[in-house]
Amino acid sequence: MSYKIDVSEIIKDARKSLTSQHTNKKDFTDILSFYILPILASGALCWFSKFIEKDLIEALIAALAIFVGLFFSLIVVVVDKAKKYEESERFTEFAKEFVAQITYSILLCLLSIVLILATLISDCWLVQVLIHFFTYYFLFLFLMILLVISKRMYEVFKLELNDIGKTKKKKPPKESS
Repeated sequence: MSYKIDVSEIIKDARKSLTSQHTNKKDFTDILSFYILPILASGALCWFSKFIEKDLIEALIAALAIFVGLFFSLIVVVVDKAKKYEESERFTEFAKEFVAQITYSILLCLLSIVLILATLISDCWLVQVLIHFFTYYFLFLFLMILLVISKRMYEVFKLELNDIGKTKKKKPPKESS
């Protein structure tokens, strides 16, 4: 694959960032949340022939496209915050992991869009089941990563608010005339 479109490093870094911070290994809840639950949910939807209907395709593609744009903007915000806290090695590492997760989410959105469009092409039932299984899997995985990103954004906002509180306390009181 061309090095220009090789996304394996993004996937590797994102998966690495989803490990336990204490042990640097995936614990059972990580495996359950990011592998087992999406596989089981995807399998159940396909088992009961709950396929994406044509009306929903446009809405899903639009929503995923909006998320892609939002995530690109979010990367800019995170990098900007990392510059502000560049002395903090902990925040720099946090920002690297966060950007990896955001970029991974962009890839999941793009892959989901391609798979959703692929559901319109094939008439073979077995191919439809496989395409829908992978579409559901990547959508569920995207939702799980979205929860992680939401939690991380909360941490960034908390850090910013704490920083604002410290700045206000350091300012000397205004003298009255």
